[in-house]
Amino acid sequence: MKKYRFIINPVSGELKQTQKIIKLIKNYFSKQDEIEFEIKYTERAGHATDLARQAVQAEFDAVVSVGGDGTMNEVASALVNTKTALAILPRGSGNGYARSLQIPLKLKDNLQHLLQPQVKTVDVGKVNQYYFFGICGIGFDAEIGAQFQNFGIRGPLPYFYLGLKEYFKYEYETVQVIS
Repeated sequence: MKKYRFIINPVSGELKQTQKIIKLIKNYFSKQDEIEFEIKYTERAGHATDLARQAVQAEFDAVVSVGGDGTMNEVASALVNTKTALAILPRGSGNGYARSLQIPLKLKDNLQHLLQPQVKTVDVGKVNQYYFFGICGIGFDAEIGAQFQNFGIRGPLPYFYLGLKEYFKYEYETVQVIS
């Protein structure tokens, strides 16, 4: 029997979609005799990491990150060098990492994909004590990402607005990369 833990970030993407997502997850997975699953909700920044670590300790086969790239990063960081696989049900405003892995963005397609998973090994980067997956930004793009986190509105328009606004006042820093 496979064990999946779904970690849902209820403030990622559209809030009105959360109940629909939960209903579909329960509908798809309660019919599966060979899969046991549970659903947990994040309550604060960093909580997805805690929930994923608990899943590793409880020997779950996979943790499904249900949210955007930030939620995925928190979950994935707890799974590095463990036997627990990461699955992604992308529900954020950008879903860049899921797109780069060609994970289905349509909810029903994604859930069907989870019933017949294809496990792949991927590269992981680390800056100081933080893991990153796919990309790591420093400087201008990191500043925009930090502002977007606290902006309150999701989607591509706020990114464009913040980027344009910051472009005229951002002071670039000198960095040194040592490999």
